[in-house]
This record gives sequence, structure tokens and C-alpha cells, in this order.
Amino acid sequence: MTEGWTGATPRPPVPAPGPGPAYPPGHAAAPGPPGPATPVPPGPGQTQAAPPLRVPPPTGAPVAPAAGRPSPGAAPYRAPGSSTAPGRTAARRRARLVIKRVDPWSVLKFSLVFSLCLVIVFVVAVMALYLALDTLGVFDSLNETLLELTQSGTGDDATGGVKVVFSAGRVAAASVVIGLINVVIITAISTLAAFLYNLCADIVGGLEVTLAERD
Repeated sequence: MTEGWTGATPRPPVPAPGPGPAYPPGHAAAPGPPGPATPVPPGPGQTQAAPPLRVPPPTGAPVAPAAGRPSPGAAPYRAPGSSTAPGRTAARRRARLVIKRVDPWSVLKFSLVFSLCLVIVFVVAVMALYLALDTLGVFDSLNETLLELTQSGTGDDATGGVKVVFSAGRVAAASVVIGLINVVIITAISTLAAFLYNLCADIVGGLEVTLAERD
């Protein structure tokens, strides 16, 4: 009896080696994960190349950081001869600008609002000073002195004299009037100064201002 398959029917599928499932004829097995590379031994008459030799850097020499993210805790790398301290910029930026023109309308609005604020401060300061002097009796002493200097005669026969009444209402009204006059004067002078500046800037070039960053 000869060995082998002599029948007319096809040969049954041979199971694949290993724990994987068997595949019928004509179907390729699914590719699996790549395995580790197997080193190929050198052939006859060939020598295997030696790995490159790494020479350690000399002690105290600066080492440039490798490409990518630096290692945690490593000091920042500075090239030899660099005098810039870490955390500070090399030089502060500066800009030189020239004020060529001032808008008179904006100057008028600003000076008007600013002078009105000064009026409020002035009235409050005057009223606080008046209350302090009235409490000390300064106005009564002033009226008695004026009456003695301007009256005629002495004793009971004295006639005439000047007596000024310093009331809170009169002092407040006088301070408001003075403040409003100052508003008009300050606004007019500021607007006129803006026109004069524009005229002079066309001739001499305007004021030069240098801007710089903080330390």
C-alpha cells in the first residue's frame, strides 16, 4: 500500500500551525502584529560593524540642549560669551514721537470740564475755611475793628462806622461767582493756546516726546 492521497476527491485543508484558526485553501491568513527584528549574523568573510563610540563632554563645558522639550529642572542654555541675564530683555524699546497738532475742540471740552471740577473744589474749600474762621470768632473781631476805625466820635456819641456781615450764603455766592469767572477765563486761554501751538508746530515741527518701556 502506497502512502499519500490517491483519491479523486480534493485533499482536506491542512490546519495552520499554532493556536490560530485554520483557513480554507485559496484564503490568506490575516496579518498579525510585527514581531521583533531578528539580527542577521554576518556571512562568511564579513565582519560586524562596531557601535559608534560616544565621547563624554569635558567637565565644566556648556552643553547645548537637545532638540525637543528640555528635561525638567534643567537650567536655561546660554551661548558662551552671552552677558544677558535670564529673565531680562536685552534692551528696552524706545519710540520718539512728535506732537504735530492739537485739536482745539477737544482742548475746549477738556478745559471746560476740568475748570468746572476746580470750581467745585474751590467752593468746598472756601466754605470749610469760612466755617473754621466763624467758629473761632474771627469775623466778629474783624467787624469790631472796622467799626472802631470808621466811626466818628467816642463812647455813646460815636456815630457812623462800617460793619460787614459775613454770612454763609454771601460767602458761598461770592465763591461760586468767582469760580464761574475762572471757568470762562481758563477755557478761553486753553483754546487760544491750542491754536497758537498748532501755528508754532507748523513752523518748528512740534514737541518731541520719547516713550520707553518700564524696567
